[in-house]
Amino acid sequence: MDKSIQATLHQLATTLSVPEARPVFITGAGISLASGIPTFRGSEPGAVWAKNVTELGTRRFFKTNPVAAWKFYLHRFDTVRAAEPNAAHIALAELEVHLPALTLITQNVDGLHIDAGSKNLVEIHGSSRRMRCTRRECVNSAPLGVMKWDDSYFAAFRSAPSMETLPRCPLCRKPMRPHILWFDEYYASHEDYGLKRLHQAWYDWTVLVFVGTSHSVGVTEQALEAAGHDRITAYNIDPNPTQSDDTSSLIQVTANAEVVLPSLLRLVQQLKSTQSRQPRDQNIETN
Repeated sequence: MDKSIQATLHQLATTLSVPEARPVFITGAGISLASGIPTFRGSEPGAVWAKNVTELGTRRFFKTNPVAAWKFYLHRFDTVRAAEPNAAHIALAELEVHLPALTLITQNVDGLHIDAGSKNLVEIHGSSRRMRCTRRECVNSAPLGVMKWDDSYFAAFRSAPSMETLPRCPLCRKPMRPHILWFDEYYASHEDYGLKRLHQAWYDWTVLVFVGTSHSVGVTEQALEAAGHDRITAYNIDPNPTQSDDTSSLIQVTANAEVVLPSLLRLVQQLKSTQSRQPRDQNIETN
C-alpha cells in the first residue's frame, strides 16, 4: 500500500480510537463491487446506470408499468441475494465491535452489511429484503408498514409475468412494491429509511468517512454540507474518487475498500490494545 495512504489511514485510525470518537461511515455501491454487484454509475461492465435506472427507478415508472418494474427488480434482487459480504463489509462490522459509537449509513439495498454482522445500521435507501403495499391506507404500507421479503409471493409472477400475477398484499390485495427509495421519492416518506437516526448520528459526530460512493445522491450532499458546517473532518475511500468543488474538502484515500478497511481495522485494534494496557502498566509502576 502506498506510504501516503498508510499515513492517512493512521491519522484516521488515531481519530477513531479516542474515547470520545463518534464516527459516521456512509457506504455506496462501490463497497459491494468486490462482492460481484455492479455499481449504478461505475465504468465497469454491467454498471446498472447504463440501463437508464433514473427512469426505471421511479414511482412514476412503477405506476405506469408495474410488470416491467418488477421484472427489472427481481432480476436485480436475485443478483444481490447471490452475493456475499467481502472484506470491506466484514471489516466495518468488526470496527463496530471496537467502536460502539460508530453509526453506519448505507445507500445500498443489498443487505450485505447485515450479513457481515453490522448492528448500528441505517439502510437509508431501503432494502431488497423487504417489500410493502402500494395502498397508502394499508398497515403494510408507508409511512410505517413493511413486510419481510417472501419469495412465495412471486411464484406465479416469475412463471408468467402479468398484471394478474403481480405480488399482492395479503391484507388488502393491492399490488406490492419494493421497499426501496425511488428517485422521485423522499427520505422522509417511510420511517424505516431511518432519516431520524441519520440526523441523530450527525448531532454529535466527530469524523465522517465515505466508502465507495459517487457523491451523486442527496444523503452524501447533505452529509458533506453538515460536516462542513460542524467542521468535521471527512474522508473518502474510493479507487476513483469524484473530483468536484463539492468534494474538494475531502481527504482522499484512493484505493479499494476491501483493501483499505481491513488495514484500518488492524490499526484501530492496535491502538485500542495499546490504550487498554496503559492503565495496567501505570498501576504496576505506581505499586
